[in-house]
Amino acid sequence: MNEEKYSIEDIEETKEQIIHRKLNHITFCRVLLYLNLKLREENDFIYASDLAKFLKVSTTRAYQILRVFENLGLVERKRITSNFTEFHPTINQGEIVLKKYVKKAMKTLGLI
Repeated sequence: MNEEKYSIEDIEETKEQIIHRKLNHITFCRVLLYLNLKLREENDFIYASDLAKFLKVSTTRAYQILRVFENLGLVERKRITSNFTEFHPTINQGEIVLKKYVKKAMKTLGLI
């Protein structure tokens, strides 16, 4: 009998699974709700400095957080100049993607 051996490292999570796991974390949920408030339309955008002020963290840390959201497909990054990067909502089939996670984020934060 030829048995294949698998290790835990062989299991890869999908972006959807990662998002659902992160929805149990307060900071992730706070950021998601903040983005939901600021990115209501396709043409809306924020800078990392906007998020930094909200979270009371450095702009560098806010940029890192926004890159996580970008890697999960929730926002898109558009470089305007070498110093400025805008983060826009990801649109899929005419809908802002992060909106489908708002209710779960609100539950995690005890808002509903």
